[in-house]
Amino acid sequence: MKKPWGARFTEPLDQDVLAFTSSIPIDTALYRQDIFGSIAHVRMLAKVGLITQQERTELVQALEAILKDIDVGVFGFGPEQEDVHMAIEEELTRRLGELAHKLHTARSRNDQVALDLALFLKEAIQRVLSALKGYRVQLLTLASLHTETPIPAFTHMRPAQNVSLAHYLLAFYELAKKDQARFQRASEGLAVCPIGSGALGGSDLPVDRFYEANLLGFDMPTPNSLESVSTRDVLLDFLYAVATGFVSLSRIAEDFILFSSPAYGFFAFPDRYCTGSSLMPHKKNPDVLELIRGRASLAISSLSGLLTLFKGLPMGYNRDMQEDKRHLFASYPVYEESLRMTTALIGGMKVNLERLEAMASDPCLGCVDLVEFLVKKGVAFRKAYELVGGIVKACEASGKSLANLTLDELRQFSGLFDESALTLFSPMAQLLARQSYGSPSPRAVRHQIETAACNEGIWLA
Repeated sequence: MKKPWGARFTEPLDQDVLAFTSSIPIDTALYRQDIFGSIAHVRMLAKVGLITQQERTELVQALEAILKDIDVGVFGFGPEQEDVHMAIEEELTRRLGELAHKLHTARSRNDQVALDLALFLKEAIQRVLSALKGYRVQLLTLASLHTETPIPAFTHMRPAQNVSLAHYLLAFYELAKKDQARFQRASEGLAVCPIGSGALGGSDLPVDRFYEANLLGFDMPTPNSLESVSTRDVLLDFLYAVATGFVSLSRIAEDFILFSSPAYGFFAFPDRYCTGSSLMPHKKNPDVLELIRGRASLAISSLSGLLTLFKGLPMGYNRDMQEDKRHLFASYPVYEESLRMTTALIGGMKVNLERLEAMASDPCLGCVDLVEFLVKKGVAFRKAYELVGGIVKACEASGKSLANLTLDELRQFSGLFDESALTLFSPMAQLLARQSYGSPSPRAVRHQIETAACNEGIWLA
């Protein structure tokens, strides 16, 4: 078929060039947005008198029919087509003839693809925000059951201090809230509509960009036609949110892989979320979590790739920008899927209370509490730290557990110790003692969960 842009060319496009430049394998995912944008454009053209009301009706009906045919699989995209925009316009021409040629009035593929992308991102952000909410609610649901379940928290992958399992889960909840905020900020850049910018210089025709922007759900048109077709800042913001969100998922996946291993045994996941070994019949592998951790690299590389794509582009549309959708579709669908898989895994996770109790009972996890006990008695922090360090050193030398120390033995290091100091080796006592804002005391954590549940609009029994 003759190309709409081929009027000044003397020979048809080389088939290898067509195959090389075609974006059909990627941008067909935007067909709904492309048709919605075209319908709004037709209505604007009719409003300003560039087409008649009868022509508007025929064009809209034909576009809606094409949309329905694509939805049900009657109309397919072929490798000989250049992109989704041309494919739909070619089909419209086949159905309506010369009337279809009026569709592209006061529009370029440059502002058309920018619009399609903006419409897609609007929907994608809402889908991600919905999935993120499901993830956060699942974290809160499990946390609400474990406000008094001690679990060792780690620094340098060594047990450091006890927190509650609820407090641990709330840490990932806080990360998810930050992920939510990043997607919400990304959506702010989608308040302006690029259509009507043309190739880069707007139009001499009496278009009404404000009307068309309003039809498409935007607040207003973009203020600079050149910038509108030259940048993909909204996509960069979106991919940044995807990348950082995926890093959050990768971190919880790493923890779950580690803490469900035999060495820790804190958690277990249903068989339906695990796989086995083709050689070793005893294996139960966390492949889903490992793939989530691994696929985070796709989002990071997509963000890096798009930044690299734009770093040297001159102002104005350049064909390099066609590659932006590769980065979008390489990471966004995988992120949304990974969010839902993580949510399902948390929903099916079993907590090994006995193993947690055993690990949390390590008396060394109460050393900070012992230091702060002395601080409350008036001892300078560095001095208190040195005293407790001396107690640990003496116990290691004698092979005696801190938990088995008597009050008399503690008093050999400081006469300020009393009977209450011996309770600080109890995990629950440690949790109850932490009363500062943001600490893991059961009362504080329950309040955090209740507040979060209220903000999420849910009720937790």
